[in-house]
Amino acid sequence: MALSAVVTLPTSSLPVGAPDIQALVTVHNSGSSEVFVTNAVPTLYSTSEGEPRSSLKQNLGNVYLPPSSPVSPSIDLPLTFSVVFNSGSGLGTMSVGCRIYGSDGSITEATPATITIVGVNQEA
Repeated sequence: MALSAVVTLPTSSLPVGAPDIQALVTVHNSGSSEVFVTNAVPTLYSTSEGEPRSSLKQNLGNVYLPPSSPVSPSIDLPLTFSVVFNSGSGLGTMSVGCRIYGSDGSITEATPATITIVGVNQEA
């Protein structure tokens, strides 16, 4: 598989109800030919659950894909999407990931980033 990806977040902790943050997905191509990103689907789940819950999909924005999104060999393609942690998100450690679909038929799960969501009166 030529594509790999990693999600990074601007902070490691936030209070519930904080303004949305931008997640960065860096897609890398270690192959020898160009691959286009045809779709990217963000995921969000509590690390205590281990898989995405459909109820948390409302907390994720769409991934912005440039009209032409080639990932050339040895070149990174940055993609972003917004994430909001409201009262429906719950508290605790959340995992923010992204599934990347390549024009070569590959499906790549980005290495997720984690963030701790705390109550409003707790220290973030």
